[in-house]
Amino acid sequence: SAATDDAVFYQKSEKDLKYYIHTANEYMCDRMVDMLGKNAGGFCSALILGNRTYVSSGMRLDFARIGISHLLALSGLHLSILAQTIDFILRGFLKKKYRNIVLIISCFAFAVFTGLSASVIRASIMLAVFFAADIIGEENDSLTSLSIAAFLIILFDPSSVYDIGFWLSVCATLGIVLMRPAMDELFYKWQKPRKNKLLRAI
Repeated sequence: SAATDDAVFYQKSEKDLKYYIHTANEYMCDRMVDMLGKNAGGFCSALILGNRTYVSSGMRLDFARIGISHLLALSGLHLSILAQTIDFILRGFLKKKYRNIVLIISCFAFAVFTGLSASVIRASIMLAVFFAADIIGEENDSLTSLSIAAFLIILFDPSSVYDIGFWLSVCATLGIVLMRPAMDELFYKWQKPRKNKLLRAI
């Protein structure tokens, strides 16, 4: 530990792009709290902006008790809803190819604006690969896009291998991708319409 009685700064701190993005995020969070109140505004800012400053400890505990605390952390779910909303709005103005380009830019812009968390970056890359494959007319493969996302994240940020959020996001998505065929088959059997015995007999 160290202590000092006085300190002198010889250079002024430079305000880079990250500073202005963080300031804009804080400003929108404060506006939501002012309009909706501390609880509702803090909840909305956590879902939309990834800012959990105003989420009370009681609310976090309640979400943890019922097993949906992951909703307070931005992930692919939130980004997918945003992408679908933008795609629906632009559907009447742009062709599919140009909509996909806008969606790719929007995904990465959202990741930057919300603080570049591992789960959002992973979802942004996977969605970007999905939209890029649609542009060039190739079939999308979730396992391939997940591998590309994990590779790029580790390539540009090697310290992410020590981030538990990165591993939880990748492993959870991998589990969904691997279990999806079996679950689709199971639910298909449940939802398969029953034949009318009377008509079949006739």
